[in-house]
Parts: sequence; C-alpha cells; structure tokens
Amino acid sequence: MLLENRWSWGRQLYWGVILFLLFFFASLFFYDVSLDFKGIANLVIASFALFIFFLSTRTFKLLSSKIHLDKPLQITGGLAVLAGLLMFIVGGSPAHIVAVFQSKTPVISTVVALAAAILEESVCRGLFLSGFVGLGAYKSSHYQLTKASVYSALLFGGLHLFNLLGANPSAVFLQICYTFALGVFLAALRITSNGLFLPILLHFLLDWVPLDAPRQAGSSNWGMTLLVFLPLLLLSVTYLILLDQSLQKNSAGA
Repeated sequence: MLLENRWSWGRQLYWGVILFLLFFFASLFFYDVSLDFKGIANLVIASFALFIFFLSTRTFKLLSSKIHLDKPLQITGGLAVLAGLLMFIVGGSPAHIVAVFQSKTPVISTVVALAAAILEESVCRGLFLSGFVGLGAYKSSHYQLTKASVYSALLFGGLHLFNLLGANPSAVFLQICYTFALGVFLAALRITSNGLFLPILLHFLLDWVPLDAPRQAGSSNWGMTLLVFLPLLLLSVTYLILLDQSLQKNSAGA
C-alpha cells in the first residue's frame, strides 16, 4: 500500500537536512534586508524544497490507495482533530489572522507564513517522513507509519534548537516540545489525507501573524502547553498505532 520512492530513504533524509540548513543560513544572511526581500527569498527556497520533495517521490501521495477508517480510527481521529482545534483556538490563531488584515504588512506577513509552512512541511512531512517510511520498509519493521511520524516529528522539534542563538532557552525548549506534538499530528494528517495540502494549510494558519506587531518575550507556560499538546500527542500516536495495525491486518489478509 506504501508507494515506492524514487530516491533512497538516505538521500531523502540528507536532502531534508540540506534544505533546512539552506533556509536557516539564508535567514541569517538576509537578516538586515527588508521584510519584502526576505519574504520573497524564503518563498523561493520553500518552493525549491517542495520541488525537491516531488522530485524524490514523483508524487505528493504516500499511499497507493485511500485509507479505510474503521470505528476506532474514526473516534480516535475525531478526538485528535478536536484537540487540534483546541490548540488552534487556545494559541490565539483566530485573533492573529484578524490582526494580519488590520496590520500594515498583510501581504508580506502572508508570504512569510506561507514560505515557512511550505518549507517545513516539504522537509518534515515530505522528505523526512517519506525517508523514515522507506527506512522502515527496508528493515521490514512493524508500525512503520507510527515510527516514521515520531522520528520526523523529533527532527521537526529538534531543528528548532537553532532558535537558541537568539531566544530564551526555556522558551525554546518549550517550543521544541510543542512542535514535536504538532509534528506527530501533522504527520497523521498528511498520511490520512494522502497529500501535503492540508498539513501546509494548517501550518500556514498557525504561523499567520502580523509581522509589524510588537515582539513579546517568549513565555514558558509549561502547564498550559502540556494541557493542550499532551492530549494532541497521545491521540495522534494512538491513531497512528491503530492505523498501522489496520494496514498490517489488511496486508496479511490480502
């Protein structure tokens, strides 16, 4: 049921790292340039990352056929979506989106958020996830989708360690924790939708904030983060485990 990649899993993984480093160092290099130039440059790099991912797989799909969601998967998946909706609301995303249209920089704020969403989803839910799925297939391991989702989410969270260069360490480690939980949810969304559109859309909406808003010091509210993101993580992992079991059962019965 898993589609075969055009590139090897190792090549997908190291290209993912290369693309993220390219994005990171370009951001440092263009630190003092205008927001307009930086936003356009980021969008070009993100589009290149999306092209590289498509080149590595020849498709945006991960599975050869549509997933059949039985009752346990529907219930667990529905609860995970509700947890994701709670995250979206508690995180203030609706207010941020309204603020974008009231700001002086609505266009460039949109471009920057879109570039980040395309880049990170192409790398993390694209190259990394497909690479780890390929690694699981190579080793003939069980729970391939669950493991690949967790591994890609760990990389997604770990890559935010670069933020230690200019942010409060406590806030950065908090960010790593919630991006890990979000990464597992986005991987489940990518697998279920069998495409990158929905993960990119959700990621974009979460990042869509006005760039001319006053910068606030990073907070470290661990209690609120655990309250929102721990259920999201547990429900997403449970959903992926049930999905793997369902696919293995169907494969054995075929």
